[in-house]
Amino acid sequence: MPIQSPRPRINFPTVDLLTWVFEDETYPYDRSKPLFVSAANPKKFLTANGLRELTLNIGHGLQELAGVKAGDVVLCASPNHLLYPAVLYGTIAAGAIFTGANPTYGEYELLHQLRDSGAKVIFASSATLQVVLACATKLSIPKEHIFLIDGSRGDLRGIEDLLDFEGRDWRKLTKFREVTTTTAALAYSSGTTGLSKGCELTHWNMVSESASFISVRDKPHLERRKRDKSHPPRVYLAFLPFFHVAGMFGAVINNTRSGHLTHIVEDFTFPTILDAIQRNRVTDIHIVPPIAVLLAKSPLVKNHDLTSLRCIGSAAAPLGSEVALAVERVLDPDGSGKVRVSQAWGLSEAACVATLFDYDDWDEETGRLAVGQLMPGVEAMIVDEDEKEVQQGEPGEIWLRAPFVFKGYWKNEKATRDTITPDGWLKTGDIGRMDHRGMFFIVDRKKEMIKVKGFQVAPAELEATLLLNPGVADAAVIGVPRYGGEHPRAYVVRSSPEVTAASIEAWVAKHLASYKRLTGGVEFLDSIPKSASGKILRKFLRDRAAKAPSEGLIVARL
Repeated sequence: MPIQSPRPRINFPTVDLLTWVFEDETYPYDRSKPLFVSAANPKKFLTANGLRELTLNIGHGLQELAGVKAGDVVLCASPNHLLYPAVLYGTIAAGAIFTGANPTYGEYELLHQLRDSGAKVIFASSATLQVVLACATKLSIPKEHIFLIDGSRGDLRGIEDLLDFEGRDWRKLTKFREVTTTTAALAYSSGTTGLSKGCELTHWNMVSESASFISVRDKPHLERRKRDKSHPPRVYLAFLPFFHVAGMFGAVINNTRSGHLTHIVEDFTFPTILDAIQRNRVTDIHIVPPIAVLLAKSPLVKNHDLTSLRCIGSAAAPLGSEVALAVERVLDPDGSGKVRVSQAWGLSEAACVATLFDYDDWDEETGRLAVGQLMPGVEAMIVDEDEKEVQQGEPGEIWLRAPFVFKGYWKNEKATRDTITPDGWLKTGDIGRMDHRGMFFIVDRKKEMIKVKGFQVAPAELEATLLLNPGVADAAVIGVPRYGGEHPRAYVVRSSPEVTAASIEAWVAKHLASYKRLTGGVEFLDSIPKSASGKILRKFLRDRAAKAPSEGLIVARL
């Protein structure tokens, strides 16, 4: 039988995304006060009222200056920026489909997303302009359809050119068929195993995801604030990329709806994040495991006052228990329990989050390993390789069914059929299990599991074990072919020059079962390749192993 969410059912509103964020009054807040603030310059900010006005201006401007019509795709290739939310909402106000691109993309990667999405208009920034212009030339996208989010340059228009047009209200969607079939955004999957695919998210997907998240994470706080205006507000720091669903929902959409003051980090570095937390007395951050490792191990942390932090949510990849607890020890050395780390789990194909903890809850029983319970509106199955349901506690692939399961892959019917069953189940590709409390645990990606002598070995477990070693700054594990089988190989970033391959192998052998040993060898790197959302890009490591299998490698004895 499918696993049902233990949380109270909620009624998802049949409205478009803009109506949800700008006009829903379930949890009202003062829309004349700062909502989004530049972390570097607090004098630069947007109120909710100001954001709505910009949204309507940009929507009208895109229609008039670039000829944008309903169903066209507008791409934003920019790092996080104070005006990024206005570009997202303004695109949708024009009746178009928004897609965000990784600002670190090279020409090959951006060309793929532009071609695949069919984007007709591009928002760029000074940081991405060179690559954007090269791609636009190859695809015959005119300069008149390129707008710079950080202001005009030479003969290129800036976002300010769109603001000259009087605001025009968006087309309201009020019928179920409209909201469930009208695409609002294309969220491109991280492409950790190949070229990224566009996940088609409808207004229904995006509104139901946001409503479900807010009912779990924000409702108690918002209702208390409604009763008691003196209850301290939550202050967010947004540094996860807005092109990714974690940043798009976690910082932009949900906080526009809930009214949480959000400081936007536009220059992403670890010292910048620490400075912003200290300066703005931030209470809430969403992180990914690489940031958790830095919080636990970087000496920079001790030089900053981070005592305002209360809630740290981690997602994008499994976070090891010891790293999570180490973060708490660093930020709360007296053990008062004022700051807690909790994990959530989701994917672009489910709009964003599918499991999480309540705001004031965390996993004490297993040392922060759980990723929470199913969100309202979600049901799940955990199945074996024959697609038969497993017993409670046993691992298998997690399948989901929910209002926010995506419409499908953009213009890719085969991939959609391979991912969504005829009765609406999303095959997530993630291996996980559920315990007696209804808590979910993520083991690893199905495609990344290493088969060793009949056993399934999760790279995430090996990586978590390696990160316990004081001499390891970062690590990644893949399976490599050797002696007719598959063997775990570790790629390690040293934090101490004394660390050797032999010491790494001995560490793993001491902590884990014999079949999990690093029989594929150890290689030292300067950095681990990762996506902007913090996921390890194992395909680059597999390519490295295939092209130069012995370069820099020390192989363990069998």
